[in-house]
Amino acid sequence: MNLKKSSEDNLIKVIVYIVVLVYCCVFSSALKAAENNEDKNNENHCCEQHRQHTDHNHAHSDSHQHQNQHQHGHHHKAFHDGKLFEIGSCENGHCEIKLNEDGMVELWLVGGGNNTGASIRTSAEEIKFKCKLKNGLKNDEFDLILKAAPIELAEESIGDCSHFTGHHEKLAGKNIRFFANGKIYFKGKNIKVEIDY
Repeated sequence: MNLKKSSEDNLIKVIVYIVVLVYCCVFSSALKAAENNEDKNNENHCCEQHRQHTDHNHAHSDSHQHQNQHQHGHHHKAFHDGKLFEIGSCENGHCEIKLNEDGMVELWLVGGGNNTGASIRTSAEEIKFKCKLKNGLKNDEFDLILKAAPIELAEESIGDCSHFTGHHEKLAGKNIRFFANGKIYFKGKNIKVEIDY
């Protein structure tokens, strides 16, 4: 009789254990799905470079539309909640740009492909862009200069830095959108970068 009761107790324990295990697996899957949805909401359409049809010497008309001429069918995560833009090619690397409402611009140099969480350092002490507001006047270009802002925790220094900051009053406000182009010294080369923020 004791043997039968002991077997029943063990069977009940096994069943409870299996139910708890299944519950944990289902709960874990639900958490992963929620994390994936959050990651998808934070993804940026890097590698969707908007090309301008004119150069700086050509006057833009107010009705000029900048069309998206180049798209890749993939997205990468911007780890600083900014927007990603290719430096040369997607595989080569990206710059992540974040604009604050006070006109402060932050730029991080990060890896290529899916490696956008890796910082890539440069010897450049500043990065210069020619900018134009999307709703600005046709000859309303301005310069934006971003200076090296070393990340102390990463033991960066000026001349060995992946983070740059700058400010311009024309970029202050809510929902500011702008075009910019310039060159970034990246992985030993000056590479042209076009920004459609």
